[in-house]
Amino acid sequence: MGIYCPCGVNVNATAQYRFVTFTHYNWPVEGDLTYLADVKITNLDKSTLSLNFVDTETPNDHSFTFTANRIASVKCQPFGACCVITVIGTGLVNGQEYSFEAVFRDEGRAPGDDSVISFVITDFFDQNGRTKITSGSIEAIGCQSCS
Repeated sequence: MGIYCPCGVNVNATAQYRFVTFTHYNWPVEGDLTYLADVKITNLDKSTLSLNFVDTETPNDHSFTFTANRIASVKCQPFGACCVITVIGTGLVNGQEYSFEAVFRDEGRAPGDDSVISFVITDFFDQNGRTKITSGSIEAIGCQSCS
């Protein structure tokens, strides 16, 4: 019998006025992002994750909602006083399925804001690097070193 290492993340966060990129569009687009997640390694089939982007430059032109339909893995990695959580799977935008990787950072008790280190929807969208969000918006579950 091995060591049980829980891992997961709860996210309820927004970021305003962010420049993001789309795979088939040549220029960055400004808008607001809303991240929601309830992901647990012990219950991946019931875990949820979504990203909503509202285009504030050209309203509705690039707005979309991405909803995960399969979460394949979640990995929690201690990083000093913080925790980095990587979620990988597939999801839908307007009925089209894409792979995704989302990387969240919970600052825990460390000073500073939490952040979404990256959120990439393969062949569709990239948030373009780290996005700082309000401290407490990301809650890591079970981020300890287990071997």
